[in-house]
Amino acid sequence: MSDAGEKQVDVSAIAANNNHYDTDHDAEKPFDAQVLSELPLDAEKTVAGRVPWSSWLIVATELCERLAFYGASLIFVPYLIRELGMDKAQATAINRGFLFFAYFTAIVGAIIADVKWGKYRTVLVFSIVYMIGLIMLSASASAASITSGFGLPGFIIATYVFMACGTGGIKANVSAFVADQVIPGFTPTKTPGVYADSRLTLEGVFRYFYWAINVGAVIGMAVSPQIARNVNSDQPGKG
Repeated sequence: MSDAGEKQVDVSAIAANNNHYDTDHDAEKPFDAQVLSELPLDAEKTVAGRVPWSSWLIVATELCERLAFYGASLIFVPYLIRELGMDKAQATAINRGFLFFAYFTAIVGAIIADVKWGKYRTVLVFSIVYMIGLIMLSASASAASITSGFGLPGFIIATYVFMACGTGGIKANVSAFVADQVIPGFTPTKTPGVYADSRLTLEGVFRYFYWAINVGAVIGMAVSPQIARNVNSDQPGKG
């Protein structure tokens, strides 16, 4: 067993103690204590620890990102047909091209994070790129932009360049980044013999993370078409 003041975590020691883990996922609030690399001999039970605030912020951000992605992309084809006068085949091809680039750029985002920037800076930069794309997409959909002929060029630049790159850079790194917020090891709780196990904490973190992904997607797909329908119904000749 390592000294209690040691901050370096021995991952192999954690893996060797599988027989000590409890399946009780009730979170315990640890007091201000050092994270231990090995499970102490006095341990009677391990529980999930408190989810870090930084993890909650990442979960909330991912919910918003998925809401924006599905909320926007779901109405791309109707928008291209009704507002920009494309036929269904052209609109579908453009939409599928956007989806291809959105997933392809995840490879680029992973390489940039591993080789140059790291996960935090990569997620930050590509989130800003994503926001620029959303702003440009909104601007290109205005009546003035469509009338002036900027509607389609603005749409292509916003989606293919900014939104596709932005979501790809985020997608490649955010799941690992949310896991990085949990320090590996065992933390004493206020209850004697009970220790917070980082692996159980991670289970909770990923449970909330993927819950946020699906909730954001469902909200985006449910709300966006309703908004588009209401806006179109307010405009003569639109339906």
